[in-house]
Amino acid sequence: MISYLLKFSACLAVFMLFYKFFLEKESFHKFKRGYLLVILMISAIIPLITFITYVEIASIEIPAYNSEIATPPYVPEHMLEGLAEFWSIILWSIYLIGVLVFTIRFGMNLSNILKRIKHNPKFKNHSVIHVLLNDLVHPHTFLNYIFLNKSKYEAHEIPKEVLLHEEIHAKQKHALDILFIEILQILFWFNPLIYFIKKDIKLNHEFLADQAVLNHGFELKNYQNTLLAFSSNATEPQLANAINYSSIKKRFTVMKTHTSKHIIWVRSLVLLPLLATLIYSFSGREEVIKETPQILLPQEKNKNEINVVDSVKKELENVNSLEVDYKNKQQKGASKEQIAEYNKLAKHINLQNKDNPIIKIKDLERLKYLYNLMTEEQRKSAEPFPNIPSPPAPPAPEAVSEKDKAGKAHTYKYTNKNGRKIKVKAEKKDTKTPPPPPPPVPENATKEQKEKYQKISEEYYKKYKVENGKVSEREPLPPAPPAPKTSAPKPPKAPEVIEVVEKQNIPSPSSTKSAFEFVQSLKNDDITYYYNKKKVSYDEILKIVKKEPNINISTNIKNNKGTVKFWSVK
Repeated sequence: MISYLLKFSACLAVFMLFYKFFLEKESFHKFKRGYLLVILMISAIIPLITFITYVEIASIEIPAYNSEIATPPYVPEHMLEGLAEFWSIILWSIYLIGVLVFTIRFGMNLSNILKRIKHNPKFKNHSVIHVLLNDLVHPHTFLNYIFLNKSKYEAHEIPKEVLLHEEIHAKQKHALDILFIEILQILFWFNPLIYFIKKDIKLNHEFLADQAVLNHGFELKNYQNTLLAFSSNATEPQLANAINYSSIKKRFTVMKTHTSKHIIWVRSLVLLPLLATLIYSFSGREEVIKETPQILLPQEKNKNEINVVDSVKKELENVNSLEVDYKNKQQKGASKEQIAEYNKLAKHINLQNKDNPIIKIKDLERLKYLYNLMTEEQRKSAEPFPNIPSPPAPPAPEAVSEKDKAGKAHTYKYTNKNGRKIKVKAEKKDTKTPPPPPPPVPENATKEQKEKYQKISEEYYKKYKVENGKVSEREPLPPAPPAPKTSAPKPPKAPEVIEVVEKQNIPSPSSTKSAFEFVQSLKNDDITYYYNKKKVSYDEILKIVKKEPNINISTNIKNNKGTVKFWSVK
């Protein structure tokens, strides 16, 4: 974390020095506004960039231990870890307290501005809102609100240049830049560079407003005199833009400068190598080691090479001897804890009934494992290994009795392998239970097997049906209905021309009156007309009936209100 903060501060300091020496006094203020905001983000990103390099190692050098070399005094690791943890807690506590203080400060400043907006009279002028205060305050701006002294505003004592200056702050949304830097100031409250760049951002806002006012045609000297009259050394609002006397001298100097486009391009291009240098200097680096086997070609060896090989051989011999000694010193047989565990399991099993012992499989496997670990001497002094009988074989199936076949309840006896007689009670069975459906045919079945399965499946489903997982016998099919008597088909009826549902005082179409005349007699605003189930107007249906004189008509009219339906003759 400390490394990241140092790299962030270094990058930001370099960018700010470049701004101070090469950009601040130039007149391309919009570019400078973007520059000051972007360098904050770039300075935060550069320390997070990591370049990975792959390193190939052909051989590993094993340094021999030299007892003559002095070693530093031993310090327990837990003491160092405890000290580091203590300081980490102290530093984080201080940081969080600072964040809390600056958050409260930001909230109070924002709350004060919102209270002024809420509790004072406001007048909207185009896209900005004038908030009139009773306090003797100098004009300042927050978002699209301009705060003015009420008495001076009503007496028209505030010059147009000042009002225009504040309107430029509102229209160009300078308050958003200030809110952004205020939030960064909460997170990096301990970094002094944040306060310097905040001051530069506010000053550049004044450059932008001055440039816009002069572009509207106001004279330079008159405007400068007005600024002097309205400037103040009082503490300016933290979240607002106000005219400040301390920055007047720089503003007057910048007002007279005019930077050419050629200089803008040159100084912009200088930023590219500067950015590349910062990325190279303050980004992270990570080395990934790739071990590659070394291939040695046969060649003449000099004395030095022979000495190196001999020394490596001696080191390997020492390592091998240490490994042999370690293996020899390894404990033989089971440990004391393992013998105690074995004795406990064996004693538990030996105390059970020998004819019918209950033993868990995992206990039996653990018992065998521990027994195999022990030496002969350990086995003699330990509990004897339990004599575990093999599980009895299942009784051979006896012939099914007639009662069992009939599904009746009955009892029977049989003698097991140990000569013990066992009595079995068989409950009543439902012999009418249908068999389950045939299983699905396997994928690797032959063609003959598939045909056989298909035949069995068809026979089964003819006799049984499966519903909701239950199998039941199918009911016999009903007898086939008698064959219908053949007779000559009757000719289709001609479509009805008019179907009258209900009518009252409405003339019906008759053979002497055509459909067109009938529709003419139906003209009424309270009647709704439909053609082929689609609503149409009176004029539209009049045209349709004129084209189709044999159209079908259905009426449903009461008290000169209702519907008339028309459909084409198919």
